[in-house]
Amino acid sequence: MAPRGRITEVQATAVLVSTAVGVGMLSLPYFAAEKADTSAPLATFLGALFVLVALWLNTAVGLRFPTMSIIRYGEEVLGKWFGRAANIALSTIFVVLTALGAREFAEILITSMLPRTPVGVVVTLLLLIAAAATRYDLETFAYIHLFYFPVIVIPVGIVVLTALRYGDPLQVMPLWNGDWAGVAKGTLNAAALFQGAFVMTILIPNMRRPRSAWKVGLAGMFLVSVMMVTMVVAAQTVLGTNEVKSFYWPTLVMIRSITLPGEVLERLDVVVAIMWVVAVYTTVYSSYYLSVTAFGEMTQLRDHRLFSFSLLPFIAAVAMMPPDIHHLYRTIARVGYLIDAAAVGYPLLLWSVARIRGKGGTMRRGQEVGRP
Repeated sequence: MAPRGRITEVQATAVLVSTAVGVGMLSLPYFAAEKADTSAPLATFLGALFVLVALWLNTAVGLRFPTMSIIRYGEEVLGKWFGRAANIALSTIFVVLTALGAREFAEILITSMLPRTPVGVVVTLLLLIAAAATRYDLETFAYIHLFYFPVIVIPVGIVVLTALRYGDPLQVMPLWNGDWAGVAKGTLNAAALFQGAFVMTILIPNMRRPRSAWKVGLAGMFLVSVMMVTMVVAAQTVLGTNEVKSFYWPTLVMIRSITLPGEVLERLDVVVAIMWVVAVYTTVYSSYYLSVTAFGEMTQLRDHRLFSFSLLPFIAAVAMMPPDIHHLYRTIARVGYLIDAAAVGYPLLLWSVARIRGKGGTMRRGQEVGRP
């Protein structure tokens, strides 16, 4: 962990955004439209609100224990044995998130750019790079996200604004198609693809002003929501809803069909591919870092670096379990519901039990975590 009081609001916001915007950026229009049809933009917006609720709950319980991570106060609130069981389940979720993100990245990269490269090679290389970075403290973790933040946000804005020029607004009509069940499933699918709520639980103990986590959450999720909703709108207006549902990665298809004004750059997908690789790395890096720090705190080690490379074979094995891309996306959809339930249900349980048992306390306005 970084020394307390070293993470700024800007760094925390960058971590939240670059964690949420990752490999799912290319498949989000498909997952939203598959269930919600023309209401995919609405489902994506509702998914963002769902993540905001999850983030609010994680922030609320985190501020009751401003010097602890979720692993530590999980045991404090639930007791030794129930807390450890919950921590093992939570750590397993982080491992699965890392594995699925790495596998999805490998499938997209091989299909679109490196058709002769084995999937296992791409998965292993990505995990090796992420593992090496997890050996550093949380301050370095925040600096890495802040460094890559503009590389992710600026190209997304350029692509969306350019794509909207080519789109037909009638392609997203009707915005509400009357299918409550479909919109609900699309909402949960979208929420699972830009889930960054848990990363806030390791940032709060290391922020200069922990109470600013509320501001960080709102700012971060507002930016993520705008990026993701407009990306879905752009994909549907350019390709049409039926075409979006025909591809696992409609965003990539959309990018290949547009050019910058004045034909400054004909192959816009090349530039976006670079940005996407960075976005995937930061997302996988965050989930890998959560896995490493969770296991480090569960074993009460003073240095989490022991797990940086020791977890890699297990994560890689989980990543290679789906035999093909179709099984992979079915697995992602099923695991997504579990992620949604954990992101809302677990912090709500901790917050409720903490209030009942009188554990922790709400931070007063202006209170700060002490600096070393």
